[in-house]
Amino acid sequence: MAENPVYPSVFVVDGQAKNIPFVPPHRRNNRHRGTIHMLLGVLVMLALAGVAIEAFFLMKFRKELDSTTVTLLPGGPSSHWCVLGCKKRKIDPEKPAAHLRGANFTTPKNGPLLWEHIKGDAFINKMDYQDGALIIRKTGYYFVYSKVIVGEVSCNNDQSHFFKHSIIRRSEKYPVEIPLMVTRKFYCTGKAEQWLENSFLGGVFYLEEKDRIYVNVFEKHLVRMQDGTMSYFGAFML
Repeated sequence: MAENPVYPSVFVVDGQAKNIPFVPPHRRNNRHRGTIHMLLGVLVMLALAGVAIEAFFLMKFRKELDSTTVTLLPGGPSSHWCVLGCKKRKIDPEKPAAHLRGANFTTPKNGPLLWEHIKGDAFINKMDYQDGALIIRKTGYYFVYSKVIVGEVSCNNDQSHFFKHSIIRRSEKYPVEIPLMVTRKFYCTGKAEQWLENSFLGGVFYLEEKDRIYVNVFEKHLVRMQDGTMSYFGAFML
């Protein structure tokens, strides 16, 4: 074997070709390998960067997921579900609130419904209760609500029957009752021999100190249930 490699002949077609440098084949192969190695290195770096970015977003998502985990707050009847990252809130004992249960339909015809305000889950905080009315101590916005179960055992379909459920406000500034919410409906209509239904009222109102709020029902004999889960009345400050 010859010590020096034999290269192919080079033919010059144009006189300017003499300016083109000649690169031996083994040097060209080394250059190609270097380019490939550089590209592979760039790809590896991009892949590692992608893994790092993905890990960062996974950690961020995990923190957000932990913060949005549904948590059941302790506190008995006042417990509530905290969802979508809301913070645990403690009940503010300074905010007035009351929940009365079990409507008493033996009240006078024109008087408000009477309620159980001590037993069971009934309670009064920073408010007063007197003769069926809640008395406001602190001026502010309140959510007021009431629900009653009403029914008729024996319907008389020959007459029109009208039922009204309302929450009333009495203020020292006004000499008359102020209806906050009212629902009206006919009952014992059609051919039904019996009738049973519930009536619910709820809304936000601005109440002032010494205001009285209470529940009135037209046709009180229709109030059938004294169960606190079916008939109740309450308010809480926002």
